[in-house]
Amino acid sequence: MKIEAGDLPVNERETFYYLKNLPKNEKQTLWILIRKSNKDHICVIEHITPAIRSLIAKKLISVNRSFRHSSKTSLFILRQTPHLMKKLQELGQEY
Repeated sequence: MKIEAGDLPVNERETFYYLKNLPKNEKQTLWILIRKSNKDHICVIEHITPAIRSLIAKKLISVNRSFRHSSKTSLFILRQTPHLMKKLQELGQEY
């Protein structure tokens, strides 16, 4: 399966093109987070890496402030683009 911009709502296409041009390490990190995320697009991680900090700064992921745990962090993944996230999760299940 391959995702095409035409398969997405118009308001999510800009993010799709933006993702295609991310640096390789950020793409890899985002892909790992997408594959580890649940159906609500939430992923729990042990620590925040520089690549994750960069993705937060670019507003592709955000910290779930309501999650309380001393050694883990909860992240919302591609929260503003639910259709794109769903398609990426489906693609991640194929691999």
